Amino acid sequence: MSTFFHAPIYDHGINNMLYNSTMQTHETRHNLLHDFRKNIAPKDSCNVPTPEEPIEQRAAAGIVEVVNAEKIGGAIDASIVNLIRQAAKDLGFTVKEDIFEHDTAIVVLNEGYIAARLWPKEKYVGFDINLWGMSYKAAEVRKALVHSIDA
Repeated sequence: MSTFFHAPIYDHGINNMLYNSTMQTHETRHNLLHDFRKNIAPKDSCNVPTPEEPIEQRAAAGIVEVVNAEKIGGAIDASIVNLIRQAAKDLGFTVKEDIFEHDTAIVVLNEGYIAARLWPKEKYVGFDINLWGMSYKAAEVRKALVHSIDA
């Protein structure tokens, strides 16, 4: 059985402009995998109020950020919903509803949602921050969430 990291290398017959043939070996093929973050959504184009009942879908910049918080010092339980809600409210987001089930918390916002996957025994929380309104605040949300759980 092959996995992503050990799958066979195929020549798909396309011009490879990212790396050369010396990087296409089993030992070096994943050398370019790294964390990447670039928010190209400027504040002035993302600060559009989100109506309660949208009439039509418009083009909007969005951003997804995944945050892995390890060695958490605070409680890792259902109380995380309140921490996420408060962090979002403090940053000006509109909280619509929240859900906590099976070590997963989801806080739905008018501007997106924040999901948290909890592993209490490992002292780990994984956050998915999905914003389509006020996406310029993604870095502030990340900092507030990490600070709120005392990571």
